[in-house]
Amino acid sequence: MKKWIFRLLTTVAALLLAACSSGGESGGSGVSDDPTTINGTPDTSFGSDGLVSYFTTMGDLVNDIAIDSNGNLYATGFSFIDLSGDTTGLILSFNPDGSANTTFNGTGLVNFNYEGSAEFGNGIAIEDTDRSYIIGSTDLHVDNDIVFLSYESNGTFNTNFDTSQMVIDGGEVGDDRGYDIVMADGVAYFTGYVRGSDTTPDLFVGSHTEFGELNLDFNGTGMVTYSGGGSEKGYGIALDATGNIYVAGSSEVAPDDEKLIILSYKMNGTPNTDFNTTGMVTYDSGDANDSATAIAISDDGIIYVAGNSTHDVNSTLFVRSYNPDGSLNTDFNGGMVSVEGSYTYNGYKDSVNDIALDGKGNVYVAVTYNQDLVVVSYDKNGSLNTDFNGEGMFVYDSGTYDSGKALVAEGNGTLYVAGESHYDGDAYLDIILLKFK
Repeated sequence: MKKWIFRLLTTVAALLLAACSSGGESGGSGVSDDPTTINGTPDTSFGSDGLVSYFTTMGDLVNDIAIDSNGNLYATGFSFIDLSGDTTGLILSFNPDGSANTTFNGTGLVNFNYEGSAEFGNGIAIEDTDRSYIIGSTDLHVDNDIVFLSYESNGTFNTNFDTSQMVIDGGEVGDDRGYDIVMADGVAYFTGYVRGSDTTPDLFVGSHTEFGELNLDFNGTGMVTYSGGGSEKGYGIALDATGNIYVAGSSEVAPDDEKLIILSYKMNGTPNTDFNTTGMVTYDSGDANDSATAIAISDDGIIYVAGNSTHDVNSTLFVRSYNPDGSLNTDFNGGMVSVEGSYTYNGYKDSVNDIALDGKGNVYVAVTYNQDLVVVSYDKNGSLNTDFNGEGMFVYDSGTYDSGKALVAEGNGTLYVAGESHYDGDAYLDIILLKFK
């Protein structure tokens, strides 16, 4: 049986308070263009007490969410289909009241699967025509390749789409994966990693037109890669108001030592030298693996990056902020807020997994903490945003394991959060979706 918790857990509260004292087309991390205050109260008109769940018999996981022009919610992830680990990618669509959006494929559900393989939906973006674009991966060719798909608002496959680009083998050998995607003027930009001839992952940014064709205006090839000599991966992607592309991820410094990396490119694929003169900013805490998981950018170009620094058994969950020139945004609590977590809490790790902004510039992060789904909100100064649930925080605790995975802010002052839970008591994870006023 689920339970809502409208209070700060004691440990989390102390850590967060200590830390704070020291449009149009959408993708995974969105910026609301309406300053309506999100007060952190569950919208009880959405499903049951503000919660909707989706489950099959073998377990289901969610990785990203987005909203179309009608306020319908879309989620992508995957479902396990057998005990061998095979999965089918999925796209779910819900009406604003949490009921299935039956305009989408008649059921509000589309699965994508190649027989005998495993598929994962990792990122989703919606363009102005309400077409959905999904980036993910498939092991159709033994090693994982990137999968790039598009569907009409009625759930049928986008027939204008170049089907030869549905599966992208980005490297010569080994796994390739796509993690996040954004749309701008009918053009898709996505990130992840590809492996070259040395099998080491290289961070990449790919670009395709709305028809699935390579966007040759982007670097002449539709792709740029970055290699720092080790393992580099892109996990989050966002655009600023002028069309510059920002990618956040990780870069290997030495074995078992990574630093956070932010890369910025112009729309032609060249480095954005207005960003730290090189188009790159890094952060290395010095004693941990540092990685960004998501990125969001305000209308005035302020960059917010969510990430984690993992130690042997502990992790530091953080949000860092940068100015458009790549300098640290010291107005945001000196440039960073953080909270200490556990990396191996009963076999699960604490982590911050997604970030979004509202029209007032408040920051929202989706967190897994102490086996609970947690949403934390900060204002522009890096202080807890007390307009959100009175304390800047909301905790969902089903009494078992819960995880915060993705969120997006809507223009009317609504926040959607997606995660996973054992709330029904069985052995498999279910997808849960929460809506806040």
